[in-house]
Amino acid sequence: MRPKLICRGCHWVNKLTYGANFIFYDLDRGTIEPWGDLSLRVPVELGIENGVEAAAYLADEITLFPWLTLYGGIRYAVYKALGPDEVLLYGENLPMEPGNVIDTLYFGQNEVSSTYTSLEPRFAVNLMMGPNNSLKFSYNRVRQFMFMLSNTIAIS
Repeated sequence: MRPKLICRGCHWVNKLTYGANFIFYDLDRGTIEPWGDLSLRVPVELGIENGVEAAAYLADEITLFPWLTLYGGIRYAVYKALGPDEVLLYGENLPMEPGNVIDTLYFGQNEVSSTYTSLEPRFAVNLMMGPNNSLKFSYNRVRQFMFMLSNTIAIS
């Protein structure tokens, strides 16, 4: 019994890519200051954040037909937050409030205060609908390890 061919005479194109990167972060997050003399806002120093991130990836792009391309990949990242840092420990099952602090951990310059890892899959399908049109589907998981400042106030 012979296996059935999916496509007789097809010439699939397979492109394998791989790589790695290393990033050192040295961020001054700045200061939040009052807006004018009448502002109720108290100045807040956001501090400095240091860290290192290392990642490796492997991806494969397969063109099955001139009108259909599949892409799959994986990226593994490791992030290490570096000191100086001060980490507050809270009582078990208690809210993170000043009165519930049970201990403080201090980390020196460039000492690892925390480590995060992430497995980030990526998938995509590109379906050509004509010479100038295509339909694309994709899924990517991306992790942000660094501090993010956002305004969550919505004015309606």
